[in-house]
Order: sequence, then C-alpha cells, then structure tokens
Amino acid sequence: MKKLLIIGGGALVLILVPTFLFLRLHLHGSIPCPENLIPQRTEYASRPQPEEPVLRNISYTGNGFAQKTLDIYMPLPEEDAEYACDSFPSIPAIVYIHGGFWRHGSKEDIRVHDHLLREWRTQGWAVISIDYECSPFRRLDGPERQVQKALRWVRAHASDYGLDKWNLGIFSVSTGSQLAMTAMIAAGDAGSLWRFWVSESSIVDLPVILQEGSCKGSALISRFPARYLSKHTPVSVLNSPFPPTFLIHGELDRVVTPVASETLGETLAAYGTHVRLQTVPEGNHLLTSLDETAQQELELEIIHFMTSFFRK
Repeated sequence: MKKLLIIGGGALVLILVPTFLFLRLHLHGSIPCPENLIPQRTEYASRPQPEEPVLRNISYTGNGFAQKTLDIYMPLPEEDAEYACDSFPSIPAIVYIHGGFWRHGSKEDIRVHDHLLREWRTQGWAVISIDYECSPFRRLDGPERQVQKALRWVRAHASDYGLDKWNLGIFSVSTGSQLAMTAMIAAGDAGSLWRFWVSESSIVDLPVILQEGSCKGSALISRFPARYLSKHTPVSVLNSPFPPTFLIHGELDRVVTPVASETLGETLAAYGTHVRLQTVPEGNHLLTSLDETAQQELELEIIHFMTSFFRK
C-alpha cells in the first residue's frame, strides 16, 4: 500500500508540474518565437576571429551560480589610426548589447560585426560585449535587470581596466535597444552619463510594433498583454534628454519596419535629444548583410558619429 501511495504521488507530480508550467507561460505571457519568424543570422563561424588582446568572461554579477559575464576587447592602435591609446588619459569604450528577441544570442554575437569591431579598436577604443539571460520561457524583467547591472558595473569598474568612465558610448542591436534604453532611464540622467547611443534596427516602442501587424516583430510579441508591453516600453516613461542618438534602420527590414526608428527618433527629439536617423537602402534587419561597399560606407558614418561625441 505504501509503495502504491509513493508511486501514485510521483505520478501526480509528473502530471501537475508540466501543467503548472504550461498554464504559467500562457497566462502570464511568454516570448512566442516561431522558428520561421526568427531573423536569419549571418553565419560567422567561418569569419576571422577578433584579434587579441581580449579580456574574457569577466563576471558583472558576482560569482554565484547564475553569474553573467562580459568581454572587453582592448584597442588595437595602428600608425594611421585617427586615435591612439596614449592620446587619452584613459581609453574610451563602447558597450555592445546584442539582440535576439530576448530568447537567444550572446556576447559572441559581436562577431557578426567583426569588421566594425576591428575598426573601433584601431581607433584606439575598447569594446565591451555583455551577456544577459535569454530564454523563450522568461519574460523581459530578467534581461532588463541584468543589462542595468552590467551598465552600472561598467561605470563602476571602467578605471580598473584603464577605461574612461566619462567617455563611454552604447551600441545596441534590435531588441538590445529596448534593454539599453530601459537601463539608461533606470540609471537616471542618461544624457550626461553616456557620450552617445547608436541603435541598429531598433525594437523599443513595443505597442507601435504590435500595431504594425504585418511585420514579423509584431507576431513575436503579440501574445504579451498590452499592459505588459506598455510597462516594458521605455519611451513611455521618458522624461529627459538622451545622449546624442544615431538610429539606423534598413528600408527592407521586414522584422520591424523603419517606422519603429522614425517614431523613436521623433519622441527623443521632442525631449531635446540630438537625433540622427539614417535609413539604409537594400538593408534588412541585419545590416551586416549589405554588400561590401555599402557596409563600409555605413561603418564610416557610425565611426564619424562616435568620433564627434567622444571627449577629446
């Protein structure tokens, strides 16, 4: 009889636990992400790896079980570079925040931009690529808190690595821009803490994206309740200028149309932010798919913008 009770109890657990998880996901909202809606990433396994020196897997959350890490790509100055490391008391740095619709991606995604990464480093700049938790079973709160913590860590520990905490900028991609903007607002006075923000293929104003209906991005967030989306839309709580902002969006983006960046630019400008918006002909959601000439032209525009706002 005792054995039957134990077996019966075990069977009940096996039934109830999956049922609970299923109901929790559907009642509270998960991140729907049908595989055919995920933007295809450029394969970078065969691409040349970024050159050393790279300081890898530095924890910004402590040494616990769920620690999250970042990599610091130190500068690679060249004789003909516009900047050299010794021209600064400390090294300027760019924080790279990857996308992936909150469900996939990692700090290694910076290798999609490997050519731009090298250009940044040869300018005499460091680049910090951060990891945050990605999962189809989690909502947005976790990634938001982790990116906030990562940006606080960068400012607090920049000088430990020879970086200038008053000469930092942010480069974010896709949904990484929602996390970047949320983190900057949470920190307060983003306009003075960061020298610039460059956002590629912005996914920030979630209700606007949902209203577009026809784009793939709207399908990926359509199962979130409207109130939940509004809560995690940083432009809804914007109340002060942002750092100078460069918004870049492909005209052929079918994941999120350029309307998303246009609306974001108008909102930022209304609060006194210096905004530059550039739509890229033949560009889709991943602008690294451009032909070589167009890619080089865009990279020069990005570097010129950053150079204009990094403190000399």
